[in-house]
Amino acid sequence: MLGTHVPDDGGRPMNDAPPTWYTAAQIADRIPPERARRLVEQVLLAGFDPAGAPERVSTPAGAGHLLLMPSTVGGWTGVKIASVAPGNPAQGLPRIQAVYVLMDARTLTPRALLEGAALTTLRTPAVSAVAADVLAPADAAHLVVLGTGPHRSSTGPWSGTGRASWPWARTRPTAASSTPG
Repeated sequence: MLGTHVPDDGGRPMNDAPPTWYTAAQIADRIPPERARRLVEQVLLAGFDPAGAPERVSTPAGAGHLLLMPSTVGGWTGVKIASVAPGNPAQGLPRIQAVYVLMDARTLTPRALLEGAALTTLRTPAVSAVAADVLAPADAAHLVVLGTGPHRSSTGPWSGTGRASWPWARTRPTAASSTPG
């Protein structure tokens, strides 16, 4: 299904099919925030311990640095490669860009490439929502979410907590907002 296997020079099977690329839109369409929360919860309840994951690596590169974030869960291994280039916004580019390489754990053959920022936008609030379920008192009816950026969703992963979520953000007064009337 993944491509034709042909022997390489060492007589080992080689997959000639490239990994599938998943865009941010495809990821958002296939994994709504509430599903991301449920999946994170399932993995943690199945015994995955994030503290046992390989260490993240940060290394200088070009006009910034790279972050390498590896992990293995079940039959899958992956690494998110994030680039942090402080000068990018001046060029109309995001300061942080990322790609995730998903491999089968047995052969370490790349099976998929995913837009990394989209995964982070799903994962961060999903993990936070699962933590809120575990750490908040059972009778807590409200959840204050610090921040209103892309990692915060008013309806997504928080909807499974049974709590109303309230975003909180620091704002700076502007001339228009400080004018009486």
